[in-house]
Amino acid sequence: MEGPEQVVGSDEQFLRDIKQIFSQGVPPSPYSSVDILKLSGAEWVRLLASEFIVSSLVGWCQTCERTLWTYEIQCAQCGTAPVILDDMFWERVGRKIKAALRHDHQLLSVVKAEREDLYRDGRAPVFPPQLDWLRAMWTKALRPASRPFNLRRHYELANSLHDLAGLGLSEDKVLDLLSVSTIPDGKFRLNEKGLFSKLPGQFLRTIRDLLLNHFGTKRLHKEELWRTKQWVNRQRLTPLARLRGERPRLSPLATEG
Repeated sequence: MEGPEQVVGSDEQFLRDIKQIFSQGVPPSPYSSVDILKLSGAEWVRLLASEFIVSSLVGWCQTCERTLWTYEIQCAQCGTAPVILDDMFWERVGRKIKAALRHDHQLLSVVKAEREDLYRDGRAPVFPPQLDWLRAMWTKALRPASRPFNLRRHYELANSLHDLAGLGLSEDKVLDLLSVSTIPDGKFRLNEKGLFSKLPGQFLRTIRDLLLNHFGTKRLHKEELWRTKQWVNRQRLTPLARLRGERPRLSPLATEG
């Protein structure tokens, strides 16, 4: 049976694989369109901790606003000279990060805990060699005393709602399903609303039990579902929302009445 070392390989091999993938024309991470010259120190910490392997980059074209994975004296698309991610570049980034860590002493611990909870992986990110000091700080960073924000729960809940909608179960029906204590076999009516679903009761019971076991009922209500869907959509469509550490916003439902 293969061990983790055989499956994952070394960081160097991993970086070579990543570069090979992108050289074959596979679309890059959505972070590749982020203007890395304008990122704050805290945003850099989150970018380095993300799935985007920043240390594989060699340059940034300000005109095209694209990352470069191979060395180019001139941008192949527009012909302008790119910003090279050399030692001086990473020194400037390091100063930004150090300032952010002085401002927020919990930043590294919080970002590390959120990464480990989201990916369920305790390995450190691949930091550029010029930021080895940050790798050492990352290794020593302890989990924060307060419970970190549970990104994974929101992603899983949004994915579940999307899958259930494909089965014909709207959010309202999902909430109704969670409130029912007894679900008979076959098709049934719920509170005189007509047939609850085309799905048989035994299948709906399985769905209900899975949702209850995984998410519980304490925070599963209409406002929570709205907040989760809005937050996940923004996280997926707006890379800077991730780098800024945005949290779910209050639903308009919370201010009604």
